[in-house]
Amino acid sequence: MGRTLKAGLRRIAEPSSGGRPAESLSTAAWQGYYLAAHLRARVNEGHVFPGKAEPAPSDHVPTPELFRSHITENLVPFWERHSVDEEFGGFVHHLDREGRPFSWDKYSVKQGRMVYAFSVAYDLTREPRHREIAGRGIDFLMGKMWDPGGGGWYRSTRRDGEPLDRQKFVIDQGYAILGLLEYHRVTQDGAALGYATAGCELVRRHAWDPDLRGYFGSCERDWSPDSTLKVISAQLAMLDAFAYLHRATGEAEHLERLSESADIVVDLMRDHRRGNVRANFSRDWRYEPTRSRGVVWIGYNLKTARFLLRTATLTGRDDLFRAGVEIVEFCLRHGWERRNGGFFQFVYPNGLLASWRKLWWVQCEGMITLMLLYRLTGDPRYRRRFEQVSRFAFAHFVDPVHGEWFTSCDGTGRVIDTTKAYAWKAGFHTVQASYLVHHLLAGTAPEGSAELPTPASASTVS
Repeated sequence: MGRTLKAGLRRIAEPSSGGRPAESLSTAAWQGYYLAAHLRARVNEGHVFPGKAEPAPSDHVPTPELFRSHITENLVPFWERHSVDEEFGGFVHHLDREGRPFSWDKYSVKQGRMVYAFSVAYDLTREPRHREIAGRGIDFLMGKMWDPGGGGWYRSTRRDGEPLDRQKFVIDQGYAILGLLEYHRVTQDGAALGYATAGCELVRRHAWDPDLRGYFGSCERDWSPDSTLKVISAQLAMLDAFAYLHRATGEAEHLERLSESADIVVDLMRDHRRGNVRANFSRDWRYEPTRSRGVVWIGYNLKTARFLLRTATLTGRDDLFRAGVEIVEFCLRHGWERRNGGFFQFVYPNGLLASWRKLWWVQCEGMITLMLLYRLTGDPRYRRRFEQVSRFAFAHFVDPVHGEWFTSCDGTGRVIDTTKAYAWKAGFHTVQASYLVHHLLAGTAPEGSAELPTPASASTVS
């Protein structure tokens, strides 16, 4: 009998920690579901997980220069060739492996992410064209995707900027703000800072729940919440936005909002028994597992851990640091693929796999978080895991022919989805991971950045 099957049977037999009969019955039902779904995934996806991956190139050595050149020679050239919309402005972001468009619709979350990518490129190269491309992305965000009536960014438009979906999702607002603030960091453009500040204030005014705390996931065009669901992506988007805004302005109010968002994630969205963060909650913070079928997203857990570690370095709060470490350890116990390295994305809370697929952005988050934790703690185990993720990603996700990364592969590295860009994939995770890892390996931090700790700030947490 397989190791995962034995573990699943043991967990079903374990008594619930809740105590009451109804809770015990509910727990047993979910545990049974996890096991059945895991076995179904083994049947449906087992053929894509036959064994050990082909060995990665022996000359793969993760150095600062490797990650810098990966941005300037592989990643950014792909997006510059295929994503820049010379006719209508902004970026095209539905691209196949070779960079051919298969849809012209544009999303604000992707426009913000591409502004971030070309801002990073400008920071590394000081090539005027990179600054110009990022600036044109901002022009499209503010000229076509910004609601001239109520403010905030629409979810999507046609290629020419005609609105398609006028809803205002908090994650979209957050990444538009992030792009603006990264552009401001590398150019000191005051208008970009003003737009970003206005966006943060609008989200805070309309999407924040003043009674029960937290951000609603989405709003209608007039900013009335279209759902009272509170999702992890919205909380993280604004946690990130206020970290960047505090970095840009130094204002204590933004640090307070950052700390407040971290408290919400740690206190209300974390499974304190198992150590992971969960995705969907009602307005009064009741966990709603049916919306995700109980699946835990490793990518969001790694990102949450990174944001908590970053917030700990900014505030000196040991409790946030400990929570971040606990979440990373959950990911290593249950999402780590032991044969070949790297992280799966979908697992159940008891550790059983929900899918054998590996996604590009999860490896990116894993590289940043593991190297950040190594820099903060000096624990060589995190450095070894980082090197394994890096080796697997460069061997199997990176496209050496056309550039950029594939969307997904199986446990052995066989590519499943060669798509380079779609509604949620842009030149963001790969560029950000390479940029931050470049600095982490070098022991430096980007000028004016709150992303990475200085040696002094690293010593304030333990």
